[in-house]
Amino acid sequence: MDNAVILALIALVPLAMLAGTLGSVVLWRGMAYYGDAMAHAAMLGVALSFALQVVPITGGILLITLALTLLLGANTMRSGQNVNSLLAVMAFGALSFGMVWMSISGAGAVDIHHYLLGDVLSLPPHLARLTALISIPCALLIFWLHRALVMTALDIDLARLAGVRVTRMWRALALMLALYMALAVPLIGVLLVTGMLVIPASGARMLSASPKAMMVVAAILAVLGVLCGIAFSLKFDSPLAPSIIAAMTGLWLASWLLSRLK
Repeated sequence: MDNAVILALIALVPLAMLAGTLGSVVLWRGMAYYGDAMAHAAMLGVALSFALQVVPITGGILLITLALTLLLGANTMRSGQNVNSLLAVMAFGALSFGMVWMSISGAGAVDIHHYLLGDVLSLPPHLARLTALISIPCALLIFWLHRALVMTALDIDLARLAGVRVTRMWRALALMLALYMALAVPLIGVLLVTGMLVIPASGARMLSASPKAMMVVAAILAVLGVLCGIAFSLKFDSPLAPSIIAAMTGLWLASWLLSRLK
């Protein structure tokens, strides 16, 4: 097996586990649009890393996505249409500013499509290891905290009465999302990274009887999507990241059919 494919597996399989568990929480809280906004804003982080030349791509994306989270805050995420409008402005504004910035500066302008659709096969070994080392503990932490996360998603006041530190839980979730974006955008791309987060979790929701089971099934579907997508890409020489998301969509369709047969 080619070394680039091995590195892709080392990075993408743990990242898929994180995407499955984290995506379940995103669906519980109705935050899919927020995740999409963070993905679009990640392009501004890419431009920032090129401009500073001392911050790696993952660091630039992490800075921008964390800034987006701090600007919105935990309470504003629940205020309805006004927040959705703000997210839309920030998402498309940050994406546009990032692409214009990179194009005018000339730094990395030729590689813009790599950040839009991912560039898994040029992944350096240290980044593959870093992705695995961060993704696995984060996925396990989210799984461990799933009860508190479900409670905060259903009723914040009830969660407070039960002793859940809601603000701290929100900050932990926001940090996980920012870390996911920082790790996934260089691999999957700005346009597809939210699909990896939401599609397996959406399929798992149709097959699962409990939040805990949903996390496990979502992680399994995400990993299967990665493996099937890589196999399809190698056989038919198709672009890797879109092949992975297409495979996850196929698994979602299979989940929908299975749920109809119950």
